[in-house]
Amino acid sequence: MAELANATDITFTSPPATASTWSREDHREFEAGDVSTSVAPRGAARVDGRLIKDAHASVFSITPATYVHEAAGETTLYVAPEGTLRGVIDYRLALGNATNRSDVLDHRIEEVRLLADGAVVARLSGTHRPVLSYSLDGRPASLTLEADITARVDQPVANTSNSSNQSGSVVEETITVRESRAIRVYRLEPTLRTVRYPNGDVGVAVSQIEPWQGYSFGDDKRVRGVWRFYTARDTDWDELTERTGMGAERVDSPARPVAVHAYPSELGPQARPTGGSIDLRETWGTANSPPQLDESVLAEVVERPYNSTWGIETRQETVGESVMVSGIVRGQNTTLAVNGTEQTLRESSLSLEVLNHTDEQVTLLATLRDADSGEPIQLGEFGSSPTGPGGDQNRGGYLTIAGQSVGTNESGMALVTVSDAGAYAAQYHPESWLRQPVAYTPASASARWHPLTTAAGWLWLAVDGLIWLSPLLLALLAGRTLSRLFADTRYT
Repeated sequence: MAELANATDITFTSPPATASTWSREDHREFEAGDVSTSVAPRGAARVDGRLIKDAHASVFSITPATYVHEAAGETTLYVAPEGTLRGVIDYRLALGNATNRSDVLDHRIEEVRLLADGAVVARLSGTHRPVLSYSLDGRPASLTLEADITARVDQPVANTSNSSNQSGSVVEETITVRESRAIRVYRLEPTLRTVRYPNGDVGVAVSQIEPWQGYSFGDDKRVRGVWRFYTARDTDWDELTERTGMGAERVDSPARPVAVHAYPSELGPQARPTGGSIDLRETWGTANSPPQLDESVLAEVVERPYNSTWGIETRQETVGESVMVSGIVRGQNTTLAVNGTEQTLRESSLSLEVLNHTDEQVTLLATLRDADSGEPIQLGEFGSSPTGPGGDQNRGGYLTIAGQSVGTNESGMALVTVSDAGAYAAQYHPESWLRQPVAYTPASASARWHPLTTAAGWLWLAVDGLIWLSPLLLALLAGRTLSRLFADTRYT
């Protein structure tokens, strides 16, 4: 594993728990500065007051959460509805110099709060390493770590002769520091639809608007979308800056948070196990450009436009009583009951015959019907749906006949004219069962026509043959006549 990690990044098919464990343990390693020193990560938003200097509140980690790299320049932080935010808070006091130094009476972090879109969702008493658990309602767009810092000092006041210091006055100051993170609350709310094929197979389709991982039935059958995962540290915490009244110094950080990242994989959607037990039929979603990961990340990210797999459809022999759907944020899973979701899938019947023909062309007639009831199946023109009344009349799908794409009329019939004799094939391409209340299976048919299959064809073949052979017959007859002539001349 060490050699593998040195050669490439280790990726995961589901959000690993490693990031939360690592961040929780490393958070304890952060050591705040003393009264004259403030310790902060790179990029911390520092606030200076009269007494309180270099104060900051910095978000260390939010767990469970996943950074989703959807496209170039588009990364979204999805957080679980219930989770934990860890932060660090520090500051220093401006106490003056050795000859004019203030006496510290009191200083502390008064209160720490967690806000969602400005509303307080958690609070606790002051600490340099706050751990705030939250439960989010609705869809807040930001989480804010906020803290009140208070200091009270006795400042000396110089006398008029500047010969000595007189007893000073008490100065008190309170400032508020904060840092916000743009988030999206991840809610796994998938829909499930199933269908029973005529041979007994079961079709399963699961869809979810926000990115999701995949679904499974039992322990051995899994379907995954385009997303894979890796963990990465927050490089802003690689170094800490220690600031005093004399300047700043950078030091290595003992505390480095780690987060889960999701990316679209070149491997694409997959079904396990392979070998035909699960047939991955269709995926759909929004089209995105490939994301650009950090150059230090070595993963099989897509390099061309891709679909984000909002929905996945499969076909398999059996499905249990429920389907487990997994999200892209750790712990966000749900179970959907299969009962009551099954849809009707009927067999279709397609026939093809030669309606009439001339010397130049052949007219083919295709008839599409319900195999059980014999009812005609009306299709719209290729790529559209007819506008007639009734559910089945608004059906999509199309026929291909001798290479031409056509629809059918209200009688389920379609006419196609071809100019060449031979064998002709027809194929019914039904619209997906996901988009029809009553769907059909594909069907095919074939027909053949050639002039030799008719008596007139044989007659015309004979006439054509005589016409083509007449020069040869004439030459043969002339040759026989000339040879006979020369023979009679030789004997006279």
